[in-house]
Amino acid sequence: MFKPRVGSATATKTGGATIRRAGGGGVAAGGGGGALGGAAGAKLQYPASSGSPAYFQAKHLLPNNAPIHSAAILRCEYSPDGSRLVTASVDKTARVLRLPLAKHGGDGTDLIGHTGAVGAVSWSHDGSLVLTCSSADRSARLWHSGKADPMLTFKHVERSAKVGATLTPFIHEVRAARFLHLDRFALLAAGSRLHLYRYWLPDETEKNDIKRLAAEGKYKLAATFQSGVQAVNDVVCANGFVSHVAITAGSNRSIEVLDMGCGRWVRRWEDAHSRPVHTLALASGSKYCSHTAEAYELFASSAADSDGGCVKLWDLRASRCVRRFSGHANRQHAVGVAFSPCMRFLATGSEDKSAYLYDTRMGTILHRLRDGSPGDVVSDVSFHPLHPQLATCSFDGRVRFFSDKNAF
Repeated sequence: MFKPRVGSATATKTGGATIRRAGGGGVAAGGGGGALGGAAGAKLQYPASSGSPAYFQAKHLLPNNAPIHSAAILRCEYSPDGSRLVTASVDKTARVLRLPLAKHGGDGTDLIGHTGAVGAVSWSHDGSLVLTCSSADRSARLWHSGKADPMLTFKHVERSAKVGATLTPFIHEVRAARFLHLDRFALLAAGSRLHLYRYWLPDETEKNDIKRLAAEGKYKLAATFQSGVQAVNDVVCANGFVSHVAITAGSNRSIEVLDMGCGRWVRRWEDAHSRPVHTLALASGSKYCSHTAEAYELFASSAADSDGGCVKLWDLRASRCVRRFSGHANRQHAVGVAFSPCMRFLATGSEDKSAYLYDTRMGTILHRLRDGSPGDVVSDVSFHPLHPQLATCSFDGRVRFFSDKNAF
């Protein structure tokens, strides 16, 4: 059984699950992120009272509105400090882009190694690593954000150190991959199971070039959790503080909550949507703003519902959906959803070539975001962790940026 060592922490009960937060007041920012209580945190704060990021920023487009990828972009996500944006594409690559995009001319790092479309991507808490996965090649890969080759490839359920041992490959699609416990673990969703791994990366300080190039990362299976669904479509878990809780979206339209500390599924919402949920998003905020503990109990689910698309807001302490957001178009594709760091806004992609910005408290549409170009399906959205800016990516291979009136 998975029994993490969490050190000093305070715990709160949520529907049978235990969410652990680092002690010392507020949410701890481990790794290289630092804590909000420090000197850096005192200087940099997300403007909680800023306007909605609804104004298109043409100045951030590449010359001639050039695309970022040669094929559709499926996912995008800002780095924890907001200095980079990672994108995942059907062209089998992910890209770590330096921001502002136009200033750096689209410069960045191409992450090359997958043999199929890259369907999911996530940052480590300290912003140094990127985790990707591909359903087509049934693998997940861990990268240094500034290097093109993967540091570690998850292709087998368990990697044995015994010579001649038979390795069992993933026989199901790897649909989601997340960092967990302040980057100490990687959580993968493959078929009906969640696989939790501890990993060790090669020593980048090795002076001997031959040894450094020959070194390989290692991983060890810490636990496997069997769900009651045919396939887990998505999984989310907090990585900005120590938490044992993972939330999954199943192919049978259900949403389940897993407490990895005790290895039990502690909550289940049957028929959460009229169709299977394709995307989940936590209300995780950012390291540049803080909220009450209750705010971190919220999450959103998105599905291509029969009525044209729906995002629902959930509270881990409640027995049913607490708010519904509809008005965007989502009948076929897995479009992303995200909370703003201040948690006042919720954004979602849409199949009508737009992104939609909702008021989280009221559930109403605030803005329909378009840039005036022909465009294509908006597949994902991501909020900047420090500034009131929203990035959108689409099937035309482009990234677009929107900000409030006081654009930085």
